[in-house]
Amino acid sequence: MLYNYPFKVKIISLIILLFQLSLTSQELFKDKSIDSSFFLYTNKYQEVVYSHLNKSTYIKGESIGFTSYIINKKTKKPSKISTNLYCTVTDADNKIIKRQLIKVENGFSNSVFKLDSIFTTGEYTFKAYTNWMLNFNQQNFYVEKFKVIDPEKNKFLEKTKNDSLIDAQFLPEGGHLVHNVINTIGVILKDKNGYGIPNVSGDIIHNNKDTITSFKVNKLGIGRFSFLPEKSKDYKIVISLNEKKEIFHFSQKIETTGIVLKTKQVKDNIYISLVTNKISLKNIVNKKYKVIIHNGSEISSLNFEFRDKLLLTKKVNFKDLNPGINIFTLFDENNNPISERLIFNYNGISFLKSTKVELQEKQDSLSIKLSYNSQSDYKLNNLSTSILPSNTKSYKKNNTIISQTLIQPYINGVVENSSYYFLNISKQKKYDLDNLLLTQGWSSYNWKEIFNFTPNYSNEFEQGISLKLNNIDKDNSIIVHGLSNKSSEILTLNEKSKSISATNFYPINDEILYLSGINKKGKLIKPSVYIQFTPSNIPLLNKKFESLKPKNNTYPIENYFDISFLNSLNNTQMLEEFVIKVNQKKEKIERIENKSFGKVHFLNDYEKEGMTLAQYINIKGGFRAMDDTSTGTFVITPIIKNTVDFGVNVPAIFLNNIQITNFTYFYNFYLDNVEYIEIDKLGFSAGVRGGAGVIRIFTKNNDYSKKSLKETTQKFNFPITFHKSKKFYVPKYKNYNNTFYKSYGVIDWFPRKQINKDGSVSFNIKKTSEKFTLFIEGISDSGTFIFEERVINLK
Repeated sequence: MLYNYPFKVKIISLIILLFQLSLTSQELFKDKSIDSSFFLYTNKYQEVVYSHLNKSTYIKGESIGFTSYIINKKTKKPSKISTNLYCTVTDADNKIIKRQLIKVENGFSNSVFKLDSIFTTGEYTFKAYTNWMLNFNQQNFYVEKFKVIDPEKNKFLEKTKNDSLIDAQFLPEGGHLVHNVINTIGVILKDKNGYGIPNVSGDIIHNNKDTITSFKVNKLGIGRFSFLPEKSKDYKIVISLNEKKEIFHFSQKIETTGIVLKTKQVKDNIYISLVTNKISLKNIVNKKYKVIIHNGSEISSLNFEFRDKLLLTKKVNFKDLNPGINIFTLFDENNNPISERLIFNYNGISFLKSTKVELQEKQDSLSIKLSYNSQSDYKLNNLSTSILPSNTKSYKKNNTIISQTLIQPYINGVVENSSYYFLNISKQKKYDLDNLLLTQGWSSYNWKEIFNFTPNYSNEFEQGISLKLNNIDKDNSIIVHGLSNKSSEILTLNEKSKSISATNFYPINDEILYLSGINKKGKLIKPSVYIQFTPSNIPLLNKKFESLKPKNNTYPIENYFDISFLNSLNNTQMLEEFVIKVNQKKEKIERIENKSFGKVHFLNDYEKEGMTLAQYINIKGGFRAMDDTSTGTFVITPIIKNTVDFGVNVPAIFLNNIQITNFTYFYNFYLDNVEYIEIDKLGFSAGVRGGAGVIRIFTKNNDYSKKSLKETTQKFNFPITFHKSKKFYVPKYKNYNNTFYKSYGVIDWFPRKQINKDGSVSFNIKKTSEKFTLFIEGISDSGTFIFEERVINLK
């Protein structure tokens, strides 16, 4: 006994300790307020991004055309806050092989990734995200896997056999099975790649022989069944596939006591029930339970209290729920979340589909005009459209703008073929989506994390690139010379500050930043400034995510790949790029001339070589100018004085929209890097300052690196720049009738189209005799989703 006594004390102490820990864990959140904790966790503005890729399977040498949409997570409308979008492509080892920083305007952006020599046959992942999204644990960012085929390595594709391996999951509604309480079990049958195994039947048996009930999954491998579990019985599930029977042990624990959260949708209402058994009732009588309903931003609750009934039910009209996902979480009296169910509400979601299509053939092109009825969605909208042969095997996408906005941020898993649930919506499809959510388990909103949340938003909203200028002489001002999309500006140091900040810079590709200083005498000088750029690199997306691999085609290509079309594509692309550049230059000249108050002179090569500003002004007339060697300054006067005397004797001279008042800057000012000069003899463009006329000088790409300009400017390279969107080039094919083209060919891609005020949108494509499909996705400023797959049959 003496030897056993200390051992017994230890056992009893351990039991007491475990009991105390159990009580502590049960009351862990008792003092937490559900509402205030939820508000603190969700009150910050959040964005969701979706990228519409023109295909899911590509041939090396093609381009990925994509349009990205940034959407306000709460209102489901385009977000206009973040303007910096990061897009990357990673290989199978998660190594970044392509990256772009893209400017977002009004929630929309688009670009192209060229599938060049870096790529080979394999699977790749496209990611899109803003810096602000990195603060949150939900999948607000976008991820999509795609496949690349290298014709030089894969001359043909063989049929792939269906794998007999089954990943079978059986998930009780709410997450619990309780003895002698009927519950619904979600079923999902997947293959090794995570895709549903369609139309398979199964039986639930016990004692290895007695069939209790049966089920059949749909074409996405999802289904459900209900049964009354008994703790003493051993259950198995028998599934028949490919003339074989697979037996799975029903491993879900059957609890002796507990509560089951059940839902039932009947017409416009959903019934929320709490069900228990007799053994449990005596332990939970008079205890208060609540079901919290939220969508990640708004929250409400239903209160329940067990007395003498085993079933408690409350009715909620779908009109009183938020559109999209609603998360129902059951809490006990100590605020412990014990069960959860996700419900999708179609009510309140606005969809826009075309009502009419008109076709018009024009020589070698085909004009397609789609008409829409709604009049409220034409103020601001964007739709992106991939046009492919109707028998395409290259558009097997699992995500849509609707699922990425309304479902993906709220779940921990993935959705296969999400377009199924939002094309031609029916009662059956609503039922199938409910089955999908039944199999998802707990949502992405973790209540332990919510209760213990401490705000920390280290990743800021980004709107272009910001500059912080340090080491500035307090007596000097700084000229930040303009970029191709931003005018120049003068910055002055505040007496209490040691630095100056400037924002909203959107440098394109290899654009360079130039700074000049202005001393207290008004003379331009070369500054000595240290600059900090924000952001200075592309942040990494290190969040966990799930994404389905591209689905394998069980389809052979009939012959070898003919890759000669890729060569013709390159030649055509060079020609088209030249034509585009010529047209863009012409449009630029017209645009500048139209907004000018004076005469615009674009300099030719002769004028740029060795000619100074004084010499050029004398040739063009209106002013007399000279480089005065005795004083080392530039002298200019108007030939004819203005009839109204404004007290100004010399013209106002601007360099890239910054007025230069110290004319020594223009002494021997060479024009080798000047693009055009605007001469306004009357000076209307500058008001009183232009009483003696105005001369505006614009350098090419705001480049200050040559000759005299170099002496007064400091040059900086942006650590990252924005990618200039390039035109998407449609591949040219030798044969438009073979299986290759019908399976993998591209007819066209339109990243940025708008529904006009008259309710129409038009496309011009190369004339084709094939039946083709328009895969249309987009959104309007009011939050209406533009989504459809319209088949066009020309025969």
